[in-house]
Amino acid sequence: MAIRNCWHLFHTFFDANQNGTIDKKDFDMALEKTAKNRSLSAGDAKHKEVQESLSYVWEHLKKVADRDNDGTVSTEEWLKMWDEAISAKQNPPWVDRYQSFLFEAEDVTGDGKVDEQEYTTAYTSYGVAADECKNAFKKLTNGGPDTISKDVFEKRFQEFVTSNDPNAAGNYLFGKASF
Repeated sequence: MAIRNCWHLFHTFFDANQNGTIDKKDFDMALEKTAKNRSLSAGDAKHKEVQESLSYVWEHLKKVADRDNDGTVSTEEWLKMWDEAISAKQNPPWVDRYQSFLFEAEDVTGDGKVDEQEYTTAYTSYGVAADECKNAFKKLTNGGPDTISKDVFEKRFQEFVTSNDPNAAGNYLFGKASF
């Protein structure tokens, strides 16, 4: 389950240009998409913050996962990195920054919480159907609160990349659980 989720993360969110590898261009595309979704202009402080976060994630991801030093991360390199991280029970060093980036990208209002509308807006921009997003959000919150805090988001991310439980709420973190 966890490796399948990591495969989905690679193909849906990291390999933005769908060429089968992750490279700097994918992070440039992520910056463009985030800027558009958040109405950020190139000169904005928030735009610069997002750009710095994505640059940090790319450079550190490349250090850990680009085994053949070709400037790209293949699916095999990505899955090997996650397999090792799961076995060691330790995230790669870029993950904390990536989690913060994701949470802040979804938390459009900046109130420290992601509500169903923010969540749905974020993942429909990646092609997930709105109904799937709404269903996933209910699973993420276990039918409880109507928002997700950063702590809960980080817990769900860990479940997404490490859990083999098909019922784990984290399986729904990226808009749906079936891919």
